Amino acid sequence: MKSKTFRKSPTVLIVAIVAVVLVVAVTFASIYRVSESVNRVFSISNLVASADISFFGGADVSDYQTEYGIKASADPLAPNYIGKLRVSVKYKGQGVGLIRVRIAEEWSTTANSVRRVLPFKLQLPYTIDSPYITGQDSGNAKKWFDNRDNDQHFYYATPVRCTSNSVEKTIPLISGGLAGSFNTNLLPAGADIHVVVEADVVQVNRYPQYWGLDHLPWVGGVSLTQEDLSA
Repeated sequence: MKSKTFRKSPTVLIVAIVAVVLVVAVTFASIYRVSESVNRVFSISNLVASADISFFGGADVSDYQTEYGIKASADPLAPNYIGKLRVSVKYKGQGVGLIRVRIAEEWSTTANSVRRVLPFKLQLPYTIDSPYITGQDSGNAKKWFDNRDNDQHFYYATPVRCTSNSVEKTIPLISGGLAGSFNTNLLPAGADIHVVVEADVVQVNRYPQYWGLDHLPWVGGVSLTQEDLSA
């Protein structure tokens, strides 16, 4: 008796191959779309901002740099007296950006090699170059808005740009001694002040994402106008 040979239909194999091709195609398409999106997001600008910190009178800031920040003194006769602190922002970039500077102070004492941070809240009255005065100023201005009560930052109250990327511009922030006296009587003798200064810049349309702000903090702030620092 002759045995019959049954040949399987190629349909199942063809369908399987087509399915694999489709999966690979969709995978590569997804990778391509993701890569394209990432490139668009991160190829944004060349904005650069940094804090330039010094002590009036010539004291070398590097001599007072510690792991906790710049060590300052409450003694007006000390070369690193807090009232001699000076801060400017170095900025360059052809894109339109927003600048802010975080200034935070920490008071502490050290005894028997044990450092203790003091629960002492004090808003130091720095002399600000071109301060933004609420009630007198409104809208964008080439001035510094003091938002320390909310987030420890000063904001340069206008979007800025430089027409020449090769030119670095200096924007003074703290330009003089303390504008008023501050009471240190509540502090133990020998208390240290450590100051942290950080400059930050973001692309003007990205401040909600990077800074977590729903709106610009100064009165009537708008992101649609800009100032050219090269002018």
